[in-house]
Amino acid sequence: MSQIIPRGLIKHLEWDPNKRNSNPRPAPIAVSPAQNPVVPNLEPSFAEFVQVGINGISGNPVVISPFELAGYNNMNYDNTHFKLLENGLYMPTPQIFAAHIRNVFDAHKNGKKMLYADGREIPADKVEEFYDHLTKNAHNSYGASNIGAWTWLNARFVEGSGWNNLDLEIVNGMNKGKRELETSRVKLEDCFEEDCWVDYSFNEQGLIKPNSKSANQSNVIGETLRYWYPRKDYVARFEAYSDGANLYCDRVPSFTDSSLGVFGCAEGAIAKNSGGSS
Repeated sequence: MSQIIPRGLIKHLEWDPNKRNSNPRPAPIAVSPAQNPVVPNLEPSFAEFVQVGINGISGNPVVISPFELAGYNNMNYDNTHFKLLENGLYMPTPQIFAAHIRNVFDAHKNGKKMLYADGREIPADKVEEFYDHLTKNAHNSYGASNIGAWTWLNARFVEGSGWNNLDLEIVNGMNKGKRELETSRVKLEDCFEEDCWVDYSFNEQGLIKPNSKSANQSNVIGETLRYWYPRKDYVARFEAYSDGANLYCDRVPSFTDSSLGVFGCAEGAIAKNSGGSS
């Protein structure tokens, strides 16, 4: 059973030797859980973050909060980034969130194991709670009027040279002195260009592949996803409520709502032993 320690959230451990950046960085699609011995316990709130997999570029693990983080609602896109980064976390990219969705769906449908950050296997009833939260109005993270999953995703669509003349802009740190967000951008990969119900068919950036329109243009839990394709100068978020799951790529970054918060991510390192010093 493997244990993943979110980077910067626990001391007195020997970390993976990969080069670290002073700011947490969003990871590409995660692919598989790590395999290392279990070592000392994390603080419970971080121990219950969920393993997503391995960052394919740096080799560092990624963990995500099981639900939206308490106290992170009712903020716009930029201010949500600031609060996360100031607390050693970051907003999930569509890549990471798509990987998490696939893991939850695979565990629900096929019995795949899911692990907490501290290496414990997540029990089946908790997996079902995750699944319900990502597909319908089954959990109220903020006690607000809109029950279900409501989270910002780390993706802004800006003028560029990718699909539909757009680039994908990701926040990957902040300048604390100036309190400015630091970003990077890549060409936006080909996406499906229609607002409709689609299959859960994600491209490498965690957005919807071309030709993914569902034959069933209605809410089928766990089978269809309501999708709004990327528009210039808008950002992404994921929601799931009574009408089904929704992936928006056309949302105003200045929007706030008491129901809208964020899942938190940490890019970690595989814990090797319990010795060493901070």
